Amino acid sequence: MIVSIIVMEYIRIDKYVKDRIDSIVELDFSDKYLSMILLNKILFSYNYLSKQKNIEDNEEIFVRKSIESITDGLFGKKEITYKCIRALEKYNLIKRGESYLKNEYSKGFQPLFSISNKFTTVRAKDYLSSHQITNLRKRIEKQRNKELEWHLENLKRDIEIDLFLLTLFIHKFFGYEIKSYTDRENYIEQVMNIEIKEEDIVRELEQEGVKITKKRIKKAIDKKCFYKQKILELLELERTEIVKGEKGGRHYHALSNTPTALKSCMVSRNKKKPYLLQVDIKNSQPFFLLCLIEKAKLEIEESMKIAILNGKFYERVGELWGFNSWDITDNKRVRKIVKEMVFRYLFFCKTKEDRLENDKFQKIKEKYPLFASAVEQVADVEGRTLASLLQEIETKEVLPVVKKFKAIGIHDAVVLIAVDKQEQVERVKEELLGRFRKKYKMTPQVSIELLSERNEEMFKLFKSVCYKSEK
Repeated sequence: MIVSIIVMEYIRIDKYVKDRIDSIVELDFSDKYLSMILLNKILFSYNYLSKQKNIEDNEEIFVRKSIESITDGLFGKKEITYKCIRALEKYNLIKRGESYLKNEYSKGFQPLFSISNKFTTVRAKDYLSSHQITNLRKRIEKQRNKELEWHLENLKRDIEIDLFLLTLFIHKFFGYEIKSYTDRENYIEQVMNIEIKEEDIVRELEQEGVKITKKRIKKAIDKKCFYKQKILELLELERTEIVKGEKGGRHYHALSNTPTALKSCMVSRNKKKPYLLQVDIKNSQPFFLLCLIEKAKLEIEESMKIAILNGKFYERVGELWGFNSWDITDNKRVRKIVKEMVFRYLFFCKTKEDRLENDKFQKIKEKYPLFASAVEQVADVEGRTLASLLQEIETKEVLPVVKKFKAIGIHDAVVLIAVDKQEQVERVKEELLGRFRKKYKMTPQVSIELLSERNEEMFKLFKSVCYKSEK
């Protein structure tokens, strides 16, 4: 689940999308505005999923959104929802997937375009009457989960994006120079004007020395598009929403899918607590799987159990698939490939048949029959995927810690601002370990990472230099 900003007053949207939707004669003004919101969210989610996807994977990407959730949160009536979706399909802006699993996941949407040149601001008042804006506000408010407000408040209270660090990132990642810094709205306008050109992408790939294919070019464009949209979202963090996953109970917000490079551009809002730190459960999904197995009182091979507890699960499984364990440990690219394969062929299988029929799982079964049998048993829950069961453990054990320390949860990680680099994060770490020790009689490996340090002198220097340059 991907979260992007939904507000009543305005949206930031690809100009191409706006112009195409404006040209749809079957839709009235209000339908067009709501369709822009929907397509913007689909594109944002799609670009994120594409960024995560292995370049060699031929499976199509679809953004899963149910008709009911789209209706309740956006269009208000099913007939309007279907009308707008049919229009977007007719004008070749999206296509719908065919596969779905009852009570688990819906038919998906796929945008039929990707390149994002210039964004524009579209205002609700230009498309909706005051009455329609009021009704949209009510629908969005109704969708808002009041139980999550504490989490959203922590996020908005503690974190902001640092324009100095962001400017450096934009220059390096996009090759674009931000020329004005003192006005945030002007800064946003400049970000919206960043062009993503295919010829620039090709040149970057050539410099990397990789084989240039249409698939690789598209993936690189999708990645840049996602980063651009994410930057716009982080620049308006005060407008972000938070939602709860239907199955595993995960909390999704602006930081949930923020890439590490952009996360390092985030800083504490509190001068007295300058350190932004992250306490992270390492190899969390294999460990949560072991928790499920232990709870079910199933036996597995001791060597596999030790590998999971020592954070070596991906090495152990990757070796079965022909990878070198040292490469999995030391090479980030190789490790990412192996993790993607594990998630696809083990954790994220949509049905029992998908797991049993793939050759990757069969190789695990040949070497570790007890472990494979345990996976089959704990995953065989009607109406639930293994992924949602693992997320449920994550939610039940991590979120109470997030709440206790008034922090921010990013799935299996706790992000917090602190006075120093050690004392508070150690308390968070011990709280996490204590919960698993008490409930499952074992503990995961935990890492502590300094994301950023608020530097007041650097802030002052940056502002003074920027102010002079603009003059």
